[in-house]
Amino acid sequence: MEIPRLNIRQTMTRIGTHSKLATVSTRVLPTERQGDYQAPRSGVGFTQAKVDINSYPSRRAYGYTNHGDFAREKGSEGLSDLSGATSRHTSEAWSIIDNAAKPGSRILIDQAKSRANAFISEYKSGAVVAKAIPPPQMSAQPSRIVGENDPGHYTLDIKTQPKADVQVTPGSFDIYVEQKGDIQRWVTMGKYDVYA
Repeated sequence: MEIPRLNIRQTMTRIGTHSKLATVSTRVLPTERQGDYQAPRSGVGFTQAKVDINSYPSRRAYGYTNHGDFAREKGSEGLSDLSGATSRHTSEAWSIIDNAAKPGSRILIDQAKSRANAFISEYKSGAVVAKAIPPPQMSAQPSRIVGENDPGHYTLDIKTQPKADVQVTPGSFDIYVEQKGDIQRWVTMGKYDVYA
């Protein structure tokens, strides 16, 4: 006959705890800086020296003329030549009218010889006129310093906070039942139930 066996399984009560430490954190508030900066600049410069040379009066003394003077001189010379030629032709025409019909008149030949002799004598005269050549006109402007320096500017404004930023996290301590206590009993026949 098998003997009944009493099996007992007991679970002990297990208490758990959970703790959290209190913390204190401090943080210094950063300063605020505001400013404006403009670098100094040099605004000073200089002008180039300038020399003006007008050599036209000197060159004109030995024959060089610009277009305006050349046109005026030749225009005046042309008007003078035109007036002289008109007067000469008028005089020669009246002389021909008065004397050409006379017997033995050689008025046309005499007029031609007179014009040829006047032309030759004009170029034979070879008169040389000595004139002083005027010096060139010169003007100079020296170099000048112009402008002003810009000293720039620099401003700085610093703002600070009178206190630090403090944050406190409170601690905690919790107790709880991690496992409940328990007693279980049952009966097996002929052997213990060690694995139950």
